[in-house]
Amino acid sequence: MHTVASSLPVSDSLHLLHRFAIDAFIIFFIGKFLGVIGKSFVIYYGVRI
Repeated sequence: MHTVASSLPVSDSLHLLHRFAIDAFIIFFIGKFLGVIGKSFVIYYGVRI
């Protein structure tokens, strides 16, 4: 019982850290994806012009 009670705050902080890591990864992935699309658009229209 004592070990479960002492491990609860750790699991809560790990859960928050896990959620934050997932959010940061999604934002980073979307930003990188949009950056690649933007670069390809610039290259495509740069070649056309």
